[in-house]
Amino acid sequence: TEDICGGNGACLGKAKNCGDGKDCTTDLCTGGECKNEVTSGFCLLDDQCVANGDKNPLKVCNICQSDTPMTWSANTGAPCDDSNTCTGNDKCNSSGQCAGDGKNCDDGKACTTDTCENAQCISTLKPDQCLIDGVCVAKGAVKPTDPCQSCNPNSPNSWSVNTGGACDDGDGCTTNDQCNSLGKCKGTKIECDDGLPCTDEE
Repeated sequence: TEDICGGNGACLGKAKNCGDGKDCTTDLCTGGECKNEVTSGFCLLDDQCVANGDKNPLKVCNICQSDTPMTWSANTGAPCDDSNTCTGNDKCNSSGQCAGDGKNCDDGKACTTDTCENAQCISTLKPDQCLIDGVCVAKGAVKPTDPCQSCNPNSPNSWSVNTGGACDDGDGCTTNDQCNSLGKCKGTKIECDDGLPCTDEE
């Protein structure tokens, strides 16, 4: 630039300053244009020189890989912390994000919704369901060994009295057997009076 003729008739110019002030670049002028090439083994990221293999101080899943010196690369497989207490084995993925494996909170029960909160598994009963003795029971379903007990979701973890439920009190001389409020099966006695004073009815 600023070319002038010297005393010997030669054309002299002032060298163009292509220095970018970065220690990790080689600064050249080619064809009148400045070129600042990143030195092997370095990256130029966020306007800062970063050595190959160094991590982004603000994001552990970003790393300098000198074969792509102008962009952060994913630090795939590196340990990290995704700040989620319900995940484990946190690692950087190929997108440069920290992700962990979700905690397995499945209790194996179809009648519960299983979630994780603050590193603790929580199993919540679904509507109209009971969980009695570790077994899922639908609303209104009776106990297999006692028809006078059934699932009442208002008391979901124990059998409830099935008042008015059909049952069999085992007495052939009763009818309309039903479960009473005490959970007992009782029927109405069948009246056998034949109207004759000379007979006994049983």
